[in-house]
Amino acid sequence: AVGLLKVSKAQCFALVGEAVCHASTTERLVALTFDDGPTAEGVDAVLPLLERYHAKGTFFLIGERVVPHLVQRIVDGGHEIGNHSFNHHRMVFRDSSFYDDEIRRTDITVHRHPLSAEELSTRVAAGAIPA
Repeated sequence: AVGLLKVSKAQCFALVGEAVCHASTTERLVALTFDDGPTAEGVDAVLPLLERYHAKGTFFLIGERVVPHLVQRIVDGGHEIGNHSFNHHRMVFRDSSFYDDEIRRTDITVHRHPLSAEELSTRVAAGAIPA
């Protein structure tokens, strides 16, 4: 129980993969991330604001929701694309093959389009499992 309490209060923790919690830089930066898309409403609302303020973001996409023209707009705006699983199912207490399949299917879906980065960052949807 003490271990779970420490994990729940940790500022930087990941059960799967490497958690990126800090980047060494002398610049004052904020990382803007957007999850669970792409949706037309989200892209239409966010991209003009990012452009207006000369800001860039990372869009963590759900594989089954990938719409090529929306992803193209995100990439054309100079933003990053990330992997947020294929179906956005809870990943806690799943075996590693479930986790691997969710990530692999999204990578394949996004890479079908010649518009994305070679390697996608991954943000696990609804929890994680040990590798």
